[in-house]
Amino acid sequence: MTTTTKKSNEPDYQAEFDDINQRYKNAETTEEKFIILGGDPKKLDGHSLRKQREMCIELKTQFNRKYRPFIK
Repeated sequence: MTTTTKKSNEPDYQAEFDDINQRYKNAETTEEKFIILGGDPKKLDGHSLRKQREMCIELKTQFNRKYRPFIK
């Protein structure tokens, strides 16, 4: 049985992903979700709720792609 050890200088991607994902799931508004994913809330101004949700989904997709190689 082999175990992989994480080097001390490597960020813990799994923990970071889990933290952000949990905060995203607990967010009540699209604006909160957008901020959690690293978006600028000012970009949401002037857009319909539907467009805001689409923008949030795009950010969520980018977030998932960023962490996909590192998570289980």
